[in-house]
Amino acid sequence: MVWLAPTTHGTFALCTILCLLFARYQRGFSGAHTNCGFDVRDFRKSARKRPFLTHTNCGTNVIERKCNEYRLLCYGTVISFQDYSLDKSTLVAHNHTHEDRCYFFLGLAAEREACNCFRKSLFMDANSFRVGTRCSASFFSFSDGVCTMTLPEVTDRFSSDDKCRELLERLRWPNGPECPRCKTRQVVRLATNVKLLWCAECDYQFSVTAGTIFNDSHLPLSIWFMATLLLCEAKKGMSAHQLKRTIWGQHKGSYKTAWYLCHRIRAAMKEADRPMMDGTVEVDETYVGGRPPRGSKPGRGTPKQVVIGIRQRGGDLRFFHASDAQSGTLAKYIAECVSPDVEVMVTDEFTSYPGAMKQTGLTAKHKTIKHKNRIYVDGDIHTNTVESAFSLLKRGIVGTWHKISAKHLPAYLDEMTFRFNRRKSPVLFLDTLRHMVTAPVLTFEKLTA
Repeated sequence: MVWLAPTTHGTFALCTILCLLFARYQRGFSGAHTNCGFDVRDFRKSARKRPFLTHTNCGTNVIERKCNEYRLLCYGTVISFQDYSLDKSTLVAHNHTHEDRCYFFLGLAAEREACNCFRKSLFMDANSFRVGTRCSASFFSFSDGVCTMTLPEVTDRFSSDDKCRELLERLRWPNGPECPRCKTRQVVRLATNVKLLWCAECDYQFSVTAGTIFNDSHLPLSIWFMATLLLCEAKKGMSAHQLKRTIWGQHKGSYKTAWYLCHRIRAAMKEADRPMMDGTVEVDETYVGGRPPRGSKPGRGTPKQVVIGIRQRGGDLRFFHASDAQSGTLAKYIAECVSPDVEVMVTDEFTSYPGAMKQTGLTAKHKTIKHKNRIYVDGDIHTNTVESAFSLLKRGIVGTWHKISAKHLPAYLDEMTFRFNRRKSPVLFLDTLRHMVTAPVLTFEKLTA
């Protein structure tokens, strides 16, 4: 460390604060294992010399590294975690004071004991844990806060295609590159073009974007990352015109490019795995499509598009674009989303709901709130939870998108539910990228067919 001689009281105070912050940073990345007292600083010193390490206090406990997967054996308990940080250093930090608030993300399964393990990336700033396997609400910085990715951070950390591709490779292949055709790992990187990989088994050249949403895109990956963050963080969505003005400016770029970019991101937001809902579930329907024609019936019976909403209290939300609101249609979506072990099903007095509950075998658990009698809350019986999600959807249609065709309405519903179900997630941006790098190709011809 270089010490500067203070010339004024202000400079002396600044140097003192910087020294205290540096000392706190140094202490923040060291700690002892809760079972054996293994010190991270000892691991730092020896990690550069050998891949297999022994704890300083318990000789039978070994740390093993294989690709970007780590295994910690401590008193018969296997602690495994994977690394998604943006460098290949071997610094591991253990923080035993935050083990109750730490968690895996990016869909990784692990034991509870793995909550104690962290991996620090030298590629990132010293006080940042935003790209790593583990994160804590107050561990990565000097003050409590939410671990979210901001637009200045995305533009700074992922300013080149090389940085973007490195993150995408770790998201798509956590255990190392894999051939998309024959699924072998006999893959090498070409010396003439580091973006391409070659499979020795089937003689196939590919890149990390091949066969994904990014396939055949001429846009820089930094633009993709910026657009992804803008759509993730926009609570009521963002229109293609607004995205074009934000990224390219008023008189640059094209609306067609921005529109196609937005729809490819929305296609990746479609959730394939939808867990069944239980507990208290609310079901309601709404109608979208602008002002109805003169003389048409308002409300139910309108020629507008039908959107069915199913939301578990304290859980996930589902939106469906339905052809009608008949009992058979409602029963289809209820059976698809709601578990038979649900405790309570809450709806309004619409006449199609009793028939739908009868078809799904949930009549005994069905509770009704009488909106016609101006009763909107009766204890725990209400549909305000799902209606609050409808309000966000309609604010997005009226204030952001302005006009949505019936053909592409399901894509907007998928975007809204994806973002709504992850609205409190600190890794929304990375989770969206993981879906994008594993989603199938969406061509412009297929989108506009």
